Amino acid sequence: MTRLPPRPIARIVPAVPTVPLVPLVPIVLHLDRESANHGFLQRLAGENVWCDLPLTHDAAASDLQYRPQPPRDQSWTPIYDGPGLLAGGVERIRSERGDAGGYRVTHQEGETFLVAADGGTIHRLAGSSDEFAFTHITRALGAPLAVAFALRDIYLLHASGLSGADGAVIALSAESGGGKSTLAAAAAASPQHGLTRVADDQLPVRLGRSPAALPHFPQLKLQPDDQYPAGQAPAVGLRALVELEVDAGCSAPEISRESPPSAIQALVRATVAAKLFDRELLARHFNACASAALALAVYRFRYPYGLDRLGEALSALARLPD
Repeated sequence: MTRLPPRPIARIVPAVPTVPLVPLVPIVLHLDRESANHGFLQRLAGENVWCDLPLTHDAAASDLQYRPQPPRDQSWTPIYDGPGLLAGGVERIRSERGDAGGYRVTHQEGETFLVAADGGTIHRLAGSSDEFAFTHITRALGAPLAVAFALRDIYLLHASGLSGADGAVIALSAESGGGKSTLAAAAAASPQHGLTRVADDQLPVRLGRSPAALPHFPQLKLQPDDQYPAGQAPAVGLRALVELEVDAGCSAPEISRESPPSAIQALVRATVAAKLFDRELLARHFNACASAALALAVYRFRYPYGLDRLGEALSALARLPD
């Protein structure tokens, strides 16, 4: 472990070039009524997502231009059946791969989502209750959408995101309750440290040789005014992934940079729903993590416990070394 140097480091990371909005070919997410063609178009993780319900505060009314069919008539091979995170809690979740390439994701109450092989459609099927509830959105924005994004080479990290003066994003990764949301909230409340919150709990990214953060994604714990602004760049440079470790016995923030093999493991650990991927998708994900580990700084960050010590931690994060 080495102590952080007491000096600011300037590092300019330009915004990543983006593709203009093309409303005719969005990801289609049916939550409430599978036959609906009146809904809303919104930008999520650099993609256009059409849904029969609004997912973001700036969703725009839009009719569906085509009606893809859910991949129902398939034979299903089990991939995973075990505990999964949902809105800070844990429930049983099951993943299966279809012989036509689609996925079926089932939650413990029977609620099921079908994901097309190209990630272009997600259909919610009736579970234990046909009546729509907010839980359906929280589930859809978790494992099913994470699988659909992964099929399009976008990965959803269980991480908060902070940006500095250069605009690049630092992803803060930890287990639930590990301090990532607390640090992000402290950054939002204390701008004097030079950090801005761009994500609270889930951060979509593109990995590979030029890692990028895609901050346009609903943060369900935040109010609309606290979400990443709609007018900001859809993709920005991802500067670092930081694994957090809160330690009551730590006297001052300490940081160590991970080796490339350890960095790959950190990226895999931070990825939402990776246990639900089949072998082919796992291989794609691993290759993306391996490429990113050569271009992306990955750190382990140990800092003192206590609300009164958050300022020290934020100041240290603002001075991350290259």
